Amino acid sequence: MFTTGQFSKIAQVSKRLLQYYDEIGLFAPARTNDANGTRYYDAAQLPELFQILALKDLGLQLDEIREMVQDGLSTSRIHEMLVVQRTKIRSRLEEEQLRLRAVESRLRSFEAAEGSLDDLIVKPVPEQLALTTRGDFETMQDVLHFLDELALEVPRRLRKVAGPIIGMNHCDGYEMDDLDGELGVIVKRPVEEPVAMPSGRVLEPTVLPAVGAMVSSVRMMSVEDTHRSFAALGLWMERTGHTMAGPSREVFLEPPSPERIAVIETQVPIEPAP
Repeated sequence: MFTTGQFSKIAQVSKRLLQYYDEIGLFAPARTNDANGTRYYDAAQLPELFQILALKDLGLQLDEIREMVQDGLSTSRIHEMLVVQRTKIRSRLEEEQLRLRAVESRLRSFEAAEGSLDDLIVKPVPEQLALTTRGDFETMQDVLHFLDELALEVPRRLRKVAGPIIGMNHCDGYEMDDLDGELGVIVKRPVEEPVAMPSGRVLEPTVLPAVGAMVSSVRMMSVEDTHRSFAALGLWMERTGHTMAGPSREVFLEPPSPERIAVIETQVPIEPAP
């Protein structure tokens, strides 16, 4: 048997925690010396302690855990609960990483946008064939995940017909949730059948309409930095007396690398401002 200190080292939890769990009737020692109050634990108690710690990591209150332990909650059920919690934590971490990249990008945007207008051009864009999926992106995180999937799968599965990856924003404004977005790939010749992706999303054959005048900027940047191009395009439109005339497009002339760097042509349809 092990003293509280020894068991604390074996279980990798503090002595104070073991003593507290004993005091509230959650996890008792295997034996207590009545003469001096010394607690002794068995190694066989480790699974029970780990079960309690796992439930605590799930966010349950100690009184809830005590009831579950007394009711004999199965190990398999705890495992299922931990898997669900792990998925939630990973999702939150990805969201925070996305937010961090956005903050870093905004900090870089303090550079004067006026100095970055020389690369803008106005051009017509002809009608284009494409394979796209639209309107089922709950968060910006979903968009980025599918963009990564396209970058991986398009060269494998559509190499003979694929042009650049393209994304379009059909929202009335900029949204981070419940996006009316469209993502896919421009194709060099007609593709008659839909293409199912590993994620379950389906690319449908479509035709991107021609645009008579598109103001465009081509830059190498991270996916999170595209707002800088839009800011420059906005300045140009204001200076030249133009306004937006339809959904913007982002054409990935070079798909995102693992570091999320890409060559992106940002396109905005324009018309003279009223």
